[in-house]
Amino acid sequence: MFGTRQPFDYLACPVCGALQMARMPEDLSAFYPPGYYSYQTGANARWRQILRRWRNRDLWQGHWRSSAWQLLQPFDNLLALQGLGLQRQHRILDVGCGQGQLVLALQELGFKQVLGIDPFAEASAHVRVLAIEHLAEGNWDLICFHHSLEHLPDPLATLQVAVLRLAPRGRLLIRVPTVDSWAYRYYGPHWVQWDPPRHLYLFSRQNMQRFAELLDLRLVWLRDDSTGLQFWGSERYRQGLPLQGYRPLRGQRLRADWRARALNRVHQGDQFSCLLQKKS
Repeated sequence: MFGTRQPFDYLACPVCGALQMARMPEDLSAFYPPGYYSYQTGANARWRQILRRWRNRDLWQGHWRSSAWQLLQPFDNLLALQGLGLQRQHRILDVGCGQGQLVLALQELGFKQVLGIDPFAEASAHVRVLAIEHLAEGNWDLICFHHSLEHLPDPLATLQVAVLRLAPRGRLLIRVPTVDSWAYRYYGPHWVQWDPPRHLYLFSRQNMQRFAELLDLRLVWLRDDSTGLQFWGSERYRQGLPLQGYRPLRGQRLRADWRARALNRVHQGDQFSCLLQKKS
């Protein structure tokens, strides 16, 4: 991402194909500098705030403008919550929230009991700087891991902690990269989702199904939701160029997103989301 070209080794599970970093760095904070994308808050101009709120409202309501917003200013984390039947009184926890853009959006949409936690973020009115292990036990209706589980040194242990903090019939929404994908096979070491050493784990579908069994959770669904990043990001790496600060041309991004949707339909996208629910 930052062009350091530092090598890292991974181990592959011979059963499910999931990957794990062989030797994890002792201090991961050094790899999350202030320029890291999820900790950028964006411009705070008044007109941008108004547009952001319009977008979030339209995406949440499934308005006909939603498709246009996703082309111009996508917000996949919010879109992933559509169809979950969430009510304003539900308690929602976002683990690895960055600077809390999703938490802020939900609060503006009327959700009163929403919290974001992230050990590397800056504290704010809607973000607490801590890991889920240090969060007092709660009764959360939904706990989200939007591309944060792959950053954690022990994903299964973290999910076990998360289950203890769920309300009865509570749910986990997990979105992660997957090695069960065309992009992983085609791009090899240039696949954009490696992102070492931030991605300590890279999951497979079988791997996630096994997690559900070990956690005694019901796997409600598992869906591909990859984007065009797998193409233009991987091509960038294949050319030996960093990704940080790069933005593809709109036409290039639209073509890549169209290809990603085609892969998603045949379950070959390079990331998926899954919904797990407590059985009681």
